[in-house]
Amino acid sequence: MKLFRPLLLVGLLALGLLAQAQSIFQVSTFNTLLGGVYGGTTTVGELLWNGNFGIGTFDALDGEMIILDGVCYQITSEGKVNVMEKTATTPFAAVTSYQHEMSIVVVQPTSFADIEAMADKLCGDNYFYALRITGKFSKVKARSVPRQKLPYPPLAEVVKTQTVFNVPDGPGTMMGFRCPKFVAGINVPGYHLHYLSDDHKSGGHMLEGVLEQGVINIETIRSFQMNLPNTAEFQRANLTGDRAAETTAVEKGK
Repeated sequence: MKLFRPLLLVGLLALGLLAQAQSIFQVSTFNTLLGGVYGGTTTVGELLWNGNFGIGTFDALDGEMIILDGVCYQITSEGKVNVMEKTATTPFAAVTSYQHEMSIVVVQPTSFADIEAMADKLCGDNYFYALRITGKFSKVKARSVPRQKLPYPPLAEVVKTQTVFNVPDGPGTMMGFRCPKFVAGINVPGYHLHYLSDDHKSGGHMLEGVLEQGVINIETIRSFQMNLPNTAEFQRANLTGDRAAETTAVEKGK
């Protein structure tokens, strides 16, 4: 018993340290993406090494990315869902090793906007949060964008060519991050969520929808790591200035 108790204590301390070490690993900045720098610099394999949950896009802005339970999915502009190889690359993505912390049970139809308002009550202003919302959804509208060709246009121009999908009603997962306002330009302040149906036949960047019933799961994240691209395109990019209006237009798909 003299040996067991210290070992047990060490084990519990290790688990506590792991819980505290939750971090977001991010590739590049959102302003870089807004400016049209779409060349992939980090592999899906590297993302999965740093987390099992996340969102982003692919080289040349080729569709929307969802990483869920350690699997990386691509939703193309044609609405097809593909499982991506670890050799695929991304110009922008954020991942974490998701751990459930807080929950809100939803028992009646709740709009996308009301889901955000409910989550806001559990979230502070200055931390990052990962959200995994599961249940039965209806009236979901999601989008994806086509693969781009050089010279790349700004993201606000690309969004004008987006494809919007009316996703069939049914079970699915809406997931992503809620970021604090002070990271404007680095990531998207507020909510940035993607959607994947349980049958893996539809999804995309979430624009609107209704959670008929389900669970909103939230995790607080207090650590952030960013990997900046080692490319000439990134070094030349103009990352200054207020791009809040562009960010809103891109996120809302307008």
